[in-house]
Amino acid sequence: MIQDILTRMSGIFFSRLLTFITSLLVARMLSEEDWGHIGLIMSYFSLLLVFSGNMFTRAIVTYTAQVKDDIASTGKILFMGNRLNIVASLITIILGYSILLLFNPISDKIAEKTLMIIMPCILIVIVSQNIISYFQGRGDLKYVTMLELFRSIVISSIVIISINIFSEPFHGWISGRIIGLIIVLVLFMVILWIKFRIHFFHWSVDNAEIYAKMKKYFLWAFISALFSVAVRSLDVIIISEFYHDNTLTGIFKLSIIFFTAFGLFGQSITSALYHRFAQLESKTDMLYRLSLKIKLFSIPIYSVIAIILLVLSDDLLSILFNDKYYLLHEVIKVIIVASIFQIYIFINGGIWSAIGDMKLNTQFFTVYSITYIIFLIVTMINFEFVMFPYAILAVTIFGAIYSEILLRKRLLS
Repeated sequence: MIQDILTRMSGIFFSRLLTFITSLLVARMLSEEDWGHIGLIMSYFSLLLVFSGNMFTRAIVTYTAQVKDDIASTGKILFMGNRLNIVASLITIILGYSILLLFNPISDKIAEKTLMIIMPCILIVIVSQNIISYFQGRGDLKYVTMLELFRSIVISSIVIISINIFSEPFHGWISGRIIGLIIVLVLFMVILWIKFRIHFFHWSVDNAEIYAKMKKYFLWAFISALFSVAVRSLDVIIISEFYHDNTLTGIFKLSIIFFTAFGLFGQSITSALYHRFAQLESKTDMLYRLSLKIKLFSIPIYSVIAIILLVLSDDLLSILFNDKYYLLHEVIKVIIVASIFQIYIFINGGIWSAIGDMKLNTQFFTVYSITYIIFLIVTMINFEFVMFPYAILAVTIFGAIYSEILLRKRLLS
């Protein structure tokens, strides 16, 4: 078990680290203005993923883990998950095109046109993640790790190659993203068929009880995502519309990418133990003790890493970007400190997500996300741009305390 957990931790860490490095390379290769466009595009794309029900993939992990010895039942869970997500994705794509064509709501017209091109990829991303979640629910951590790494390697490689091939690097990024996502989905479907003889096009639902549970889970996951992930995804959009400066938009997006990357340590731990958390759903005392052990192990280790990053941050940014994005030097240290408290939030959030408590998930991330956006807007109105990381720091401290209170109430009451 320990070997599997370490395999999963290292796998998700390196797969997401590769995605992070790719983002830095793209930011380095493109102009500051083009990087600002990309940051805005990906924020809108993430927002559309929320409306497509991307948070629902965790339900596939949870329910598959609970019946993992019955391969027929686990296959049905994947079919049901695909059915719900595909319908939600198609509705989102149709509404997305309608809004963009009728109202032209995005002031950055380059970002708006690009979003119209890549919008169908929403469906590809959702289904690919469902397949990974299915393997994770079955406890096939080596396969999960392989798929995560494979996805990161393929997409990153094709994006970098496309940027170098195309005369316009921005167009190369668009083409690379689309081609990479398509290749990944096709190969994931092939692997799923070879391993379990399960194909993507099965739509039958012959277990009404499980389907009813999954629809309820989908509803709460959808509501949770709308009031949490969707709200948080507005940050880059708000910055873009407030300043109308692609350079500042790009710097803010880079800061958020760094902040997310600094959370890889916590994400890798919770992802590795997600299957274990789901199995301990009824043993709350044991689950809470496990959560304490994880925190006592992970927080001190990451704090040491954070101190090293604080000391080396200026030199690392100079190596990465030379004189580009110079404002990052003024904000990155606060982002690093905030990431320590982010680890705490990831661990607590991973636990109640794994045990299927989407009501608690909704409660926390709704409060957390709305607080973040309010703090961000207040900071923008009253202070200079470079003060925004203090809003992130204040909210993550609040989030760490609030998440611990909710976790204790859920597991020890």
